[in-house]
Amino acid sequence: VSTQSTWDFQIAFMEDKIEDITLFRHPLLTIYYFGSLMIIYLGRLGQLIKRYAVPIFLFCAIFALIVFTPGFHQKYVGTGKEIFKFMIYWVVLGIASSVGFGTGLHTFVLYLGPWIAKFTLVSYECDAIPNMIPNKWSFTHFANCTSHTPSPNAEPSVSVLGIYFNVLFEAFLWGLGTAIGELPPYLVAKFAKLAGDNEEELEELERAEQITLIGRLKKWLYLGVRKHAFIVVLLGASIPNPLFDLAGVTCGYFLIPFHTFFFATFIGKAIIKVSLQSVFMILAFSKKHAEAIILYVESSFPFLKNSLSAFLDNWKKQFFSPPDENVKQSWIAFGWEIFITCLLYTSPSPRDATLSRMPSSA
Repeated sequence: VSTQSTWDFQIAFMEDKIEDITLFRHPLLTIYYFGSLMIIYLGRLGQLIKRYAVPIFLFCAIFALIVFTPGFHQKYVGTGKEIFKFMIYWVVLGIASSVGFGTGLHTFVLYLGPWIAKFTLVSYECDAIPNMIPNKWSFTHFANCTSHTPSPNAEPSVSVLGIYFNVLFEAFLWGLGTAIGELPPYLVAKFAKLAGDNEEELEELERAEQITLIGRLKKWLYLGVRKHAFIVVLLGASIPNPLFDLAGVTCGYFLIPFHTFFFATFIGKAIIKVSLQSVFMILAFSKKHAEAIILYVESSFPFLKNSLSAFLDNWKKQFFSPPDENVKQSWIAFGWEIFITCLLYTSPSPRDATLSRMPSSA
């Protein structure tokens, strides 16, 4: 009997045993089975490494030689590390936005959107695309504007398109992450179908006579994916769509090819949707629109008169100053971080608006 067959038998045996076992009722037994499965999967990984030992060894040797050997190339290695960290940062934020991890928070609102707004405000303040210190990949602050000061009534020389192309790379990476984050529902449904499980909710959705608007949208999405998967997924991914998970589940259930689902999701989220979001943020925070919004708010709420403008001016000045590690964090900033942390822990996931990680909702 092969080692692979033995492992498969052990996994099937344990899966049959642990079906009714939970961590709270059988903590020691749960830890035992978890450890056993980890040993089996590590053994599989060891077999895989042994099978491809030569190419893996050569790759690691070349990589170590490039990274750790002194020479003129080290400055390029350092730049490569910075770019890699930059890319991983935005892709992970995109994945977190789609998967949720129990947060229910959208990382575009918390990270990418504010970054585009900041870049737009500085661009119009300097009337030029600003330089980033020390560079784009390890950004700390913007360089001071040049001596050229635009006239208040003059048309800005910086354009929406120019700003868009300067934030396009991070926006694209974030969109790529959101596309990757949409894979779990598709893969889970596909593997369940291949294992012989039937998705009863989808079958009921096809038979039911839906009367609510959301129900009709779900049924339309379900039937559309069956007939025109690529087009329906592309359209669903190109707009803010809380029902997009259903498209992934339906594609997996009907065994739609991976490349069809992923490339439609990728084009919709990483190219179309994120471009629309970026252009909207640039237009909203352009000098003309930002001043109009502030004027409207201050005129509508007299107690905010001049205070909102002063706050925005002080905020802009901070963009040109490097972070001072010796300055103590204000209570407001500290309270805001605690607030965001609480939201990350307690908010429901976008995949299940009815659940919460708080004990009271159990």
